[in-house]
Amino acid sequence: LQNFSSVRQASQTIRDKVEVIDVLINNAGVMALRDEATADGYDVQIQTNVISHFLLTRELFPLLKKSTEARIVNHSSMARLGGPLQAKYFAKNGGNLGGDGTEEENMSFQGPRWERYHQTKLANCNFTYGLKEKLEAANITNIQALVAHPGLALTNLQITTAEHGGMEKESGLMERAQTAEDGATGIIRAAIDKDAK
Repeated sequence: LQNFSSVRQASQTIRDKVEVIDVLINNAGVMALRDEATADGYDVQIQTNVISHFLLTRELFPLLKKSTEARIVNHSSMARLGGPLQAKYFAKNGGNLGGDGTEEENMSFQGPRWERYHQTKLANCNFTYGLKEKLEAANITNIQALVAHPGLALTNLQITTAEHGGMEKESGLMERAQTAEDGATGIIRAAIDKDAK
């Protein structure tokens, strides 16, 4: 997801193998990484968590339209709470979005790397609601856009962020985390519960 060319290649591979997609879950993500640019010039968190999911959805949309009842499920979190979206985070400004913050800021989930993460989680909500509105305006009734907030779960997300000074898997906060399996239930419900809205 950190390379648009790779997303397009994966999409083509999927289109070559299947004719219909019933569920697309945009769940992959990174958290609190350094202020670095991808090869495409975007912030690594923004491109991984948001823009590439948007691209993947766009590329696979024709296969979703062929389903009798398709779902597009995006992943958000409580990190979406905070200030409004800012356009600068979604432009080719990778490596120029406030730096990495201090150790103290990072330990308290503050500072620029956490603001970039916040922007991604808020953007995933906005993407979902914007997609819902566009589907309704186009009278596309066989695709439902949903957003899930799985809650704090112990996954590999903490491993990748801890490598770069983000949240440690062994932190006090993570001692209260649910299992990855329990964290997946909200996303699974959004994908298959016929009453999910």
